[in-house]
Amino acid sequence: MATPTEVRRLYNALVNSGNIRYTVLPAGAGSVALTAAGAWAWGAQAQVAASVGAVDAWLYQVAMENPSAPAAGNDVDIMVGTAPAGVHLAEVPFFASLVNLPFPIYIAATIGVVGRTRSSIGAATIAVKVGVIIGA
Repeated sequence: MATPTEVRRLYNALVNSGNIRYTVLPAGAGSVALTAAGAWAWGAQAQVAASVGAVDAWLYQVAMENPSAPAAGNDVDIMVGTAPAGVHLAEVPFFASLVNLPFPIYIAATIGVVGRTRSSIGAATIAVKVGVIIGA
């Protein structure tokens, strides 16, 4: 069951859209390269953004590009916190360059975003950015 605070945040994110905006992380920078450790082994965590900013945010999108092995299977794990101790939020497969999450995931203000990847062929790399809703 949702708490009153969660209901308010969800209402603001989904209905009261006059005071929210969409942005990408890392802001104003290229994608962050993630590298798998081995065949289906998670690679090291890499910092996507040191902070989502001064206000709460909602993760809604994961953008992936330039896999070093396009025919390989790749998974990307998006987490919150700081590397190497990020806490799992969403794991998405790479079948297309953009994944819109069916429901936004809440991230508290000032918390960082971390990513890691795994691949069917081993030490493959993939570039990642994430989309967030700010001001919810």
